Amino acid sequence: MNAILTNPLTYIKHQSWGTHHQGRIYETAVTIFRTGGPVAFLRGVRPTLIRDVVWGGTFHLLRSQWLPQARHHVSISQPSIFWGFFDNALAATTATIISSPFNYARNLQYGAEKNVLSTQVLLKDLWREACRAPEGIVSHLHKRLFFGWGSVRVGVGMGFSAQVYELCAGKSK
Repeated sequence: MNAILTNPLTYIKHQSWGTHHQGRIYETAVTIFRTGGPVAFLRGVRPTLIRDVVWGGTFHLLRSQWLPQARHHVSISQPSIFWGFFDNALAATTATIISSPFNYARNLQYGAEKNVLSTQVLLKDLWREACRAPEGIVSHLHKRLFFGWGSVRVGVGMGFSAQVYELCAGKSK
């Protein structure tokens, strides 16, 4: 739901970058509407929805199932604020990296002048490109999808936020 509501605003912001409307949201929105009608504001919504589902599913599965089980297997039986933060941060960082191909597709759709390629076509092209890359698949994807410090920043921010929420809600162990 969040993706559907915020995607038009993100698209308007993206379109305002590098134009004479930079920083003027209203003028950019009017231009988008005049050139593409109301449907233009839905550009990029599919990969945004998929990204959010992949991110949320990965984050939840890791933090609620896999990471607590892994901790149990290495004899860390006493949960603490540190381990809660660590689980949340690691889950969020991993979710950001796993969902990054959909962010990549969305950004390409936002930037397309006319013929907007589907998410499936964009990701197939990315994969073919990565398979042919002389530096190797992982290195090429790392370079094209921009995961690294930004992903860790998201992970730490989400880890902190989730921990604060759990503490305030009385759910922290």
